[in-house]
Amino acid sequence: MKILFICQEYQLNLPRSVRVKALCGYKSDHEVHVMHFISSSSDVDQRYTLPLNVPAFLKYTVFRDFCNTRSHVYLIDKMIGVLIRILLQFIKVDKWELLQKQILNKLDEHPFSHIIISVAPFSNYQLAQKIRAKGCTARLILDIGDPLSNNPALDKGMKVDLGQYESGGISAADSLMVTNKNTAAYFRDNFSFTKSISVLPNGFATSDRMFPSEVAIKFDVVRAIYAGAIYESLRPINPLLRVFNKMSPKAQIQVVSNLEPEITGENIKWMSRLPQNELVTHYEKSNLLIYIDNNRGIQTSSKIYELLALGLPILFVYTFESENYHFAKNFKWVHFVNNDETSIYNYLMEYIWDKELSYFPEYHLVKKYEWSELAKFYYQKLEVVV
Repeated sequence: MKILFICQEYQLNLPRSVRVKALCGYKSDHEVHVMHFISSSSDVDQRYTLPLNVPAFLKYTVFRDFCNTRSHVYLIDKMIGVLIRILLQFIKVDKWELLQKQILNKLDEHPFSHIIISVAPFSNYQLAQKIRAKGCTARLILDIGDPLSNNPALDKGMKVDLGQYESGGISAADSLMVTNKNTAAYFRDNFSFTKSISVLPNGFATSDRMFPSEVAIKFDVVRAIYAGAIYESLRPINPLLRVFNKMSPKAQIQVVSNLEPEITGENIKWMSRLPQNELVTHYEKSNLLIYIDNNRGIQTSSKIYELLALGLPILFVYTFESENYHFAKNFKWVHFVNNDETSIYNYLMEYIWDKELSYFPEYHLVKKYEWSELAKFYYQKLEVVV
């Protein structure tokens, strides 16, 4: 097979890009390429990169992170981006459509047997329609993390603006790759998709794995870490942070996120997003990993696999018994608590703080979620897409 992954955010440390990087990096017998934005020629991986260049006037909008064009004065940077977005709305230019033309032109130059579109941004549903409309004969696969129409993290306006593309994009596909069974059922039931849908969960890189043969911890001080995006309406972090403020100095928490938390304190330390190798170093210094599950929806976060690979105690904070909840129940180093202040406080005081915890993490339970294992299955599925 001659395979092309289209992943605009490939350079960033985001769930979609981590997934595509792992799949591209797997040593298979196939010719694999990836099309993504680059900030400079030095970012081109000659092994399999087909670079996309960002138009200069868009470098201060959604592409700041791709292009490293952040001003030293953040407010100026922000104002430039706002002015450009207003201008684009006024002249009715769709920024994503401009970039889709660049992608379509490159496809004319480079034929492939399989084109896999990572659905981030959601306007990639529209891209799938355009590729099919061109008469492209490649097998077209959509690799979807979170559904658009059933996504509690999105506001209604965005769903209305982009929702028209979801149905058309799915209809254009020869196959779908999704991360859990609930999402597969959702597309079958709501979009009448009768072609193949394969479930391939997210995973973890072998390089991120710590997995000690034995864990023995004395929680004289709880040194917790939460790493992930803050969406207070979807996975509330405030109840947890209020508890840590109550327990100070018995408990400390490091928050590594896109936003600074609303609740602060001497024992609550915030850091912006980190490269994965640096984040693993912070995990190693902690004795309790925090996972906050979504309070609604069918999404499966990739974060739980990353945390399980470390073999350290995990506090799974949940609102309802989701697919993630039932999955995590298989691992004895995961502790479960309802996402409310009283439950979290009582659990930490009764079962964690000043207690000793020892166990033998069972690596065989998580090995099948290594990307090297998952990628093998992924390419096997591609071979039967007709």
